[in-house]
Amino acid sequence: MKARFLTDDRYGMPAERERGYDPKGICWEDLAQAIILSAAEDYRRAASWLRVCPGSREHRKRKTECEQFFRSRWFCMLTDTDPAAFLKRLEKEAAE
Repeated sequence: MKARFLTDDRYGMPAERERGYDPKGICWEDLAQAIILSAAEDYRRAASWLRVCPGSREHRKRKTECEQFFRSRWFCMLTDTDPAAFLKRLEKEAAE
């Protein structure tokens, strides 16, 4: 069974694409997208805190962990979005 969906393409994710579903009808790509969007939200939150408190080790660590995830093989397995472009877009958004 195939389905089409729209994604949030602010980060270069495809606006439309076909997805495959497993036999039970549960789409693993929904989970992959949720993982990526959760990491993006963590990155935004950490970057926001670092603007207020630049010396925060906790938030610096969280931001670094997110950056490592966006550059990882796992990220590339979850999406076909260019990691460098995705991270650049997040950095630009965080600077605003």
